[in-house]
Amino acid sequence: MKKVLLVGLLFLVSICFAGYAYFTGPSILELPRKEIEFYSRGYETITLKFYKTNLSIFDIFSYSEKEKISLFNLLFGKAEHIRSVTLSVSDKGPQTYLVPFDQPGVYIAVLSGNQGSKTVINDVQFFVITQLGLISFVEKGSATVAVVNTLTGKPVADATVYLFNDENLIDTVKTDEKGMVQISSVVDKIVAEFSGSYSYTYVYAPYSWQYPDEKMFVFTDRPIYRPGDTVHFRGQFFKCSNGNYTAVDSSQISVSIQDPRSNEVYKRILTTNSMGGFWDEFRLAETAELGYYEIIVQQNEREFQSYFMVEEYQKPEYKMTLSSDKEWYISGTTAHFNIKLEYFNGQPVVGADVAYYVKAREGWSESSTVYYGRGLTDEHGNLAVSVQIEEGFDGYYVLEAIAADQSQRQIEESHSVRVHADNVLIKTDLYSYRTSPGETVKILIEITDLKGNPLDGTLTVETDKGVQKVEIHNGKYLLNFTPTQAKSYRMKLSFGKSSKTINIYSYGRVPLYLIGDFAVVPDKESYKPGEKMIVDIYSPDPEAGFLALVGEKLYSLSFCDLSEGYKRVTFEIPQNVVEKNLFLTYRGYSDGQRMTKTIKISLERKTNVFDMKISSDKDRYRPGETVKMRIEASDDYNICVSVVDEAIYAMVGYDPLNIEQWLYPENNYPNVIADFSESYTPYVWFSELPDESSNKLAFFAKEDHSFEDMKRSAVETKINVREYFPDTALWLADLETVDSSATIEFKVPDTITTWKVTSYGFSREQFSQGSSQITVTKDFYVRPHLPVFMRFGDEMSLSATVYNQTEEATVSRIWIEPPSSLDILTELSTTTTIPAQGSVTVTWKCVAQKISDPSTITIYAVAGLNDAVAMNVPVKPFSFEREYYVLEALDGEMNVDLPEGDYISASLRVMSNIVPVIEDSLKKLISYPYGCTEQTMSSFFPAVVASKAGIEIDNLQDVVMKGLYRLYKYQHYDGGWGWWRTDKSIPFMTAYVMEGLFHAIESGIFVADSVVKSGLDYLLSNPTAYGSYVLSLYGVEHEPFEPESVLDLVYLSLESKQMLKKAMEHVVEKSRIAYVDVSSKGYFITNVQATSILLRSLVKWNAYPEIQKKMINYLFSMKDGFFWYSTKDTSYAVLGLINSMRTFEEPDILVENDQRAIKMTGEGAISLMKGKLHLQGKGLVEVHVRYLEEPKEAVDEGLVVERIFYKK
Repeated sequence: MKKVLLVGLLFLVSICFAGYAYFTGPSILELPRKEIEFYSRGYETITLKFYKTNLSIFDIFSYSEKEKISLFNLLFGKAEHIRSVTLSVSDKGPQTYLVPFDQPGVYIAVLSGNQGSKTVINDVQFFVITQLGLISFVEKGSATVAVVNTLTGKPVADATVYLFNDENLIDTVKTDEKGMVQISSVVDKIVAEFSGSYSYTYVYAPYSWQYPDEKMFVFTDRPIYRPGDTVHFRGQFFKCSNGNYTAVDSSQISVSIQDPRSNEVYKRILTTNSMGGFWDEFRLAETAELGYYEIIVQQNEREFQSYFMVEEYQKPEYKMTLSSDKEWYISGTTAHFNIKLEYFNGQPVVGADVAYYVKAREGWSESSTVYYGRGLTDEHGNLAVSVQIEEGFDGYYVLEAIAADQSQRQIEESHSVRVHADNVLIKTDLYSYRTSPGETVKILIEITDLKGNPLDGTLTVETDKGVQKVEIHNGKYLLNFTPTQAKSYRMKLSFGKSSKTINIYSYGRVPLYLIGDFAVVPDKESYKPGEKMIVDIYSPDPEAGFLALVGEKLYSLSFCDLSEGYKRVTFEIPQNVVEKNLFLTYRGYSDGQRMTKTIKISLERKTNVFDMKISSDKDRYRPGETVKMRIEASDDYNICVSVVDEAIYAMVGYDPLNIEQWLYPENNYPNVIADFSESYTPYVWFSELPDESSNKLAFFAKEDHSFEDMKRSAVETKINVREYFPDTALWLADLETVDSSATIEFKVPDTITTWKVTSYGFSREQFSQGSSQITVTKDFYVRPHLPVFMRFGDEMSLSATVYNQTEEATVSRIWIEPPSSLDILTELSTTTTIPAQGSVTVTWKCVAQKISDPSTITIYAVAGLNDAVAMNVPVKPFSFEREYYVLEALDGEMNVDLPEGDYISASLRVMSNIVPVIEDSLKKLISYPYGCTEQTMSSFFPAVVASKAGIEIDNLQDVVMKGLYRLYKYQHYDGGWGWWRTDKSIPFMTAYVMEGLFHAIESGIFVADSVVKSGLDYLLSNPTAYGSYVLSLYGVEHEPFEPESVLDLVYLSLESKQMLKKAMEHVVEKSRIAYVDVSSKGYFITNVQATSILLRSLVKWNAYPEIQKKMINYLFSMKDGFFWYSTKDTSYAVLGLINSMRTFEEPDILVENDQRAIKMTGEGAISLMKGKLHLQGKGLVEVHVRYLEEPKEAVDEGLVVERIFYKK
């Protein structure tokens, strides 16, 4: 990874240098490969120097863990110069050099660029020449590793294998006669050694959120919730026994739920039932965070996870289905599409406005619109679209549709169909090919019709080398292609009107070279557990390797000696396999080239998951009717049942989990990682290189808001008001069948929709799943179109559509009954005729005039048939999230006026020093989504200084590297920095960056000399007071700067006591605080910044200790939450406080809050309640409240927001 960073970052700073060069290819040379690769630009010649060392690969590991090592000491004491060579590199770009020695061992290569008489060392790299390779098969909890000879691919017996974990050697073992080692302990690195050759690999266990011998199935009643909803969940443990999963015994488990910020919102200890099942529920807070929530279940020492979403969503009211009369078409014919819209109760969406686009896409090219239009759905909710396909087109036609019903709510959908240019399929054995210049790649081509019948005829092959025509017999042809250059070739294969393009990648070296006609051929396409599998392996060149049968784990492994070009291997499919498919995976070596092949194998197996039949007494129900539902199974089960609005699944885009597919998956890839040894040594940072400018490259080696009780009293009228609209109609976590069946009765909610019924059944030895649908509708009904909530002062239109599904038109009176929180600005009532099988939409304008929750809107439609709907649309306050913050060195009594409003969080913390305060601000600075130079520096600079002061910073190296990378990229041609990468350089910003880089260097962080030199040159050419101080830090001689302002005096006080005395004349001193007043100098220069700098100066010169305390109090008083006024002010304040590092007396404070008194002795924290807060005692006190504030009048802070809505 560090090497990759090196390559990318060198390019970013190339503008600073006349030339550059760096090593690019693998640093572990597996014989017979001996090519060293490098990249150069801007040099006439390149010099390579090679040194043979007496080091081992373990020494390289050790060096890589150090911040830096001395190249001079390394070459002087442990290396012997063996060869130098100068190469002409007039053509910039990638270069290779064939090393003229092949003795295994550790070497050092030094890469220098020559321009005229000047020679500059650009890069230094350890190289390892070896005959050893590692082939590893890693599964969860174990690994099988083979040590092989890279020249022959054959196993190496009696090789020494070192096992590491967290850089600690935990075991040393020898390979057996097959060159293999079985590893069951936890390791993260494996090193092999034999006769002076080394090889190593990092061990990455395959990710799996389950365990191979045990699974946990957790599901919630639905996949998504709103704040304030109740989440129901059910879990089930399974264990694997003889290839089938079965239930487990009762146990005690811990269940917790974390919100998107990893805050624990639920935790309980539960006991599973006799078959490993558990269930519970919890209510989300009205202020719950939006996003993904994680359910964490701990059983013994194992942990399992599952997820659900919380969002403020609006369910779709209808769905769109796109279809075509065929799955594929031939060019020149007509494609017939159909767009169907229907509400979730099955009623067609009549007269919906649909815009549609038909796009054509060939290969990887961008799609182009070939046809578009607009239409209305008919009485059945359908809209037909027919498109003439272009002659000779080969690719996909994609129909994209956007629809809006009478409520103007939009939904989008797409549907694609395959279009063939002709009744011809052109297949190749691989999608792309990799080879080297001069090496022939074999491409197996198969020509059939669309039904798979072989074809004869002429195939045209086009490349940049020319056009070739070949004759196809019986549908097959083996094409040989030999590239002449290191480049990418595109080959176009044409037969009739059909064509196919393949890529051939020709590299100077191919670590994973695939031979086109290398083949692994099983004797069948599918197998049964326990059956024999015969696999034939063919290779055009002598080689050796390992063939593995893998799936969820490694089942069988066999060494394959292909010196004769052929090997037959017999495997037995395990009886206890749980998957529905396995994989054959081959890894080996052919003349030093790595060989890899993986093919998928289908399994024919029966599972112990059975279907469950769910039926109901009617096909359709009216809102509030009782459903009688019967569940029939093959055996008795413990059942869980959920009934959820189908619109929920349409919104999230997936259906309930299929338990059979989950237990017995059909995998797309094996859960065993098959890999080779590493191709790169760990990168080593060198402290200095033997010439002035060489340091410039050393750095780059581093790297429905719900109702309160959901069922309020109905409106007292003859009209039945529908008002119960939950998204989950029924949840039963624990239902037992009797004689393999169960009967359930429940009332359906008032929602006009289709409900999706899902049931899971669990017994000791087998399981089941069933699904069905329940449609709830009326012949005459109201569908309101209302917002989820409103804000006080909102003006908007409310509407409702009344549907008449009868065969006769009807005259209906429709009116709205608003709550007191809304003022309706138009007529409340209207009378209109609703046509047969039709609908009418009515709109009312309103204004939210009072904050209220509940705020129930009722809409009535009265004709021969009646309906009414009541929905709660809360009117919420128009409020802002605010912070109230007090940081005080208490010595006596203090009354704190806590804010009004709804509290999000409120705490009081007492401390004996300022370190916790600094740490909080640093964490926020570091995590701030910085973009400009100042924000980058304000994160980087304080973190470095804090680390120097002994404050532990998490991931300091990562913070430093990210900051440095960005600063390097943002440096301008003149050596300075501005706000951004492309603006003008600014003296202040440059001095700010250069001061931070100085402290980074002082902390042992390597910074490129060229960057520092350019920055110092800019400061010399653009003199300022701040720049003068920074130049003094670096020891650079410069002309004294004559101060022109108070801020100049403050900066210069850091380098001169005389300037400190002058600066002190501008200090405003009061009884408790002191500060430097520069507020008249503009918004960018602040009192906090100037005071913080002067505080650092006072600490440096050990002067005015009382003023120091008052300045610290001033900085405390200006802190607002985690930040001061800006990231810049926060950075300066933190720097000032770090320099002072003031301590306070051990806290001893009496806290009186909300009729409670708490004595706090020593450091600690408590939660605060609204009300009075009185503090008495001594210690550093922090009060931090986050709350909602409702503005009392119009807010105008100069920000204008314009909203423009676009509709497709």
